[in-house]
Amino acid sequence: MVKDNVKKGILSASDMLGRSMRPDEELDPNGAIAQKLKALYTQTEQEAIPDRFLDLLERLDEAERAANSLGER
Repeated sequence: MVKDNVKKGILSASDMLGRSMRPDEELDPNGAIAQKLKALYTQTEQEAIPDRFLDLLERLDEAERAANSLGER
């Protein structure tokens, strides 16, 4: 079932976490929301940082170093 959902681009929290939900988790909407948020956070955490963002961070670091070196004179 997980493979079918992956092909469709639909993943439940239990699919993302690689486990099935306990019956009490299925009935508790707060538990289901928490589990889905954890799965989303884990998935987002594992995504690569876009090159454009890394370039921007590097430019900011360079500007900061230049400003600091001007202030030391």
